[in-house]
Amino acid sequence: MEDRRIIEGFKARDEDALTVARERYGEYLNKLAMRILNDREDAEECVNDALYKAWQNIPPEEPLYLGAWLGKVTRRLAIDRLKARDAAKRGGKERPLPWDDLPETETALRTVGPEEAVLAEGLKTAVAAFVRGLPAEQKDVFLRRFWYLDSVAEIAERHGCSEGRITMMLRRMKEKLRRQLKEEGWIE
Repeated sequence: MEDRRIIEGFKARDEDALTVARERYGEYLNKLAMRILNDREDAEECVNDALYKAWQNIPPEEPLYLGAWLGKVTRRLAIDRLKARDAAKRGGKERPLPWDDLPETETALRTVGPEEAVLAEGLKTAVAAFVRGLPAEQKDVFLRRFWYLDSVAEIAERHGCSEGRITMMLRRMKEKLRRQLKEEGWIE
């Protein structure tokens, strides 16, 4: 069943759509959540929660690419679970994540009000344009680190180079992103 039919199933409240979505995207979503959480039970719960959110939010939302939408939801749920779990372990302190030193993007992308949502959407578009403009290797390194949360060592192995090279590439890309967002007025 293609995405459009799965989405139509969600809209019609056909429970088979949940089953098909799990069959089609379950492995991908589990891998994504496991990458972040490194805990099978937590990862499975995030996937279940993501499918439940799809059930709740389709309609009114109608994602263009269901797999990407589910991945985004799963990733956000896994990160929130990781932060909560780590904060509890550390007496309220959160573990820093790879993008924590990116220029205010993560905080700005988590909004509540309509005005903030419009601003966050513009910031997302600016970051997406930045990533699209990167050469293929840099784009892969950026996405591997900040979307899939691969370690520097894993990225270096994937690209057949040293960890130092990847670290320097990431540092330069973050600085370039910071400058670009500053020039466009997204950050001060």
